[in-house]
Amino acid sequence: MAAAQAAGLRCVAIPNAYVPVPRFAAAELVLVSAASVPLRTVLDKVS
Repeated sequence: MAAAQAAGLRCVAIPNAYVPVPRFAAAELVLVSAASVPLRTVLDKVS
């Protein structure tokens, strides 16, 4: 995430059982799953 953000990109994280959620604290948006939110909603939230 740090590299993406340094490049000016927004980050949407989708944690899994192997990576602790706090690791994604810097993400603009953290989702439970890719299927949980429509893409349009994700784009609206990070735009």
